[in-house]
Amino acid sequence: MNPLIQPATRVDARTFHLLSRRFFTLASAIFLASAITTPSVANEFPTCKPVHVAVGPDRIHVECDKPISSIKYFAVSTAYTEPAQLARILSVLLAARAAGKAVVVEYNPADTSGNDFGCSETDCRRLVSVSF
Repeated sequence: MNPLIQPATRVDARTFHLLSRRFFTLASAIFLASAITTPSVANEFPTCKPVHVAVGPDRIHVECDKPISSIKYFAVSTAYTEPAQLARILSVLLAARAAGKAVVVEYNPADTSGNDFGCSETDCRRLVSVSF
């Protein structure tokens, strides 16, 4: 028998269990550490009572009665949104405005891509969805 070739060692159930627990504990710690250090901004869903709804060539926007973290306007691009979706958004905004009801707006606070269609970085964000 070749002395360089060792026979496979057999791992008993207790040792296997202990090793597998340590592996999963280490894997979990690595996953949690990566999740903590990875910055991500989730969408927010505040309420907004519409005081002004406008349709322009570049966007549809709604002005809220009270700013939400300095954001008073929420807008959607008319160039990059399907006409049916624009109609639904406008319908919800106008119905809420006519009824004097608040809407729930979905937006991403870090998304300043609205500049492309006239939405100011300081007080406007791109509207993801709206409901009431």
